[in-house]
Amino acid sequence: TEKTKDGVYIGGNLAYVMLGDRTFEFDMAWGGAPMHVKNITKSKSALGVSALVGFKKQDIGMKFEAEYLTHKNDKDSTKQELTGAINQTMDIDVEDGEYSKMTTIFLSAYKLIKIDKQMSGVVGGGLGSTKYEDEDELDEKATSFHISGGVEKQLNKNLTIVGMIRFIKYGDFTVTDDDGDDFEFSYDLTTALQAGIRYQF
Repeated sequence: TEKTKDGVYIGGNLAYVMLGDRTFEFDMAWGGAPMHVKNITKSKSALGVSALVGFKKQDIGMKFEAEYLTHKNDKDSTKQELTGAINQTMDIDVEDGEYSKMTTIFLSAYKLIKIDKQMSGVVGGGLGSTKYEDEDELDEKATSFHISGGVEKQLNKNLTIVGMIRFIKYGDFTVTDDDGDDFEFSYDLTTALQAGIRYQF
């Protein structure tokens, strides 16, 4: 296989995304007594897609990418925990059409670890900005990051296929309503299995 040269490449991925649990919590009063409400929502796994542009630098075994990643996961179940004036845990029904959608632009760097003439290990990470959306017209942004590892195989001087496992920590954010009440959102660690192709010019 002819060795690739330094230069720009483009590519895309399909991802099987196992979204981390979403926690939504806030404080309220019940009969004049304070109470804390925490909703923990599990989501179904879903397919995601990404498009990217990158630059490979052979002499240092590195590549750098800007990537647009999006996925939409339907909600599966919600548990509500009440503490304070009332202390109890209950299940909340999830209706059809409830979802969490993340759209992220990541800037990433990866180290290439040569295995043989065609195969290389890939390890790296990135920082990005994520836009959050859901069925309740949520429209917020926060900083997120990922760490990733996998392998890539060079098919010829232009084409390379890549398989990776990615761990994403989507950033926390707070929504303040018109009354000044804060609603805090956070996500547990998300895991994505990705497969894609790169074309180097």
